[in-house]
Amino acid sequence: SIARRGWPDGNQHRKDSCLTVFRDPVNRVISCYYFRFVQRHHPLAPKCMADLKPDVLEVFLGKTLDKYGSSCLNEPFRTFSGVHDEESLSDTSGPDSHMFNATVSHLAHCVPLVLEEPDSFAVAQHWFPQLAMAFDVGKMSHVHARRKDGTCNLTQAHFASLRNVCRVEVKLYNAARQRAAQFRKAMANA
Repeated sequence: SIARRGWPDGNQHRKDSCLTVFRDPVNRVISCYYFRFVQRHHPLAPKCMADLKPDVLEVFLGKTLDKYGSSCLNEPFRTFSGVHDEESLSDTSGPDSHMFNATVSHLAHCVPLVLEEPDSFAVAQHWFPQLAMAFDVGKMSHVHARRKDGTCNLTQAHFASLRNVCRVEVKLYNAARQRAAQFRKAMANA
């Protein structure tokens, strides 16, 4: 979800900004799996992610597409680079990647919210006052809590596989967290 903001002070040197929400990549991919594949009854997706062996999970996440032609991997790169082709998105392998660099370049013009860092929502309220009520942390804190019903527990090997397939997205997530910290610091100094 991206919003654009014009600068009311008339400063022509400032660029429009976007607003977007980042989430821990491993948690985002787990959520995506259950939403896109389990809830939508994908024939290859077991109801419990832990029923896939860790190495099979990596292949599943890398190769299986939802009904719209997207996998659960590389979502931020899809959003920020404008590239939607899954084959092209697989080229996010490192900091020298065109896709990675294009994404980071677009991130440089955004106000990132970090779901796991509620104080980043205060930054959004500051920069986008017209949307302040949408970023009321008290109303949102429970929205993305991971279910812990004990019926489907991922092993450490599953988490290792998830971290492996999310490794480049983790670099982007850390860059977004640093950018959010810059905004918090600027807001505190204002």
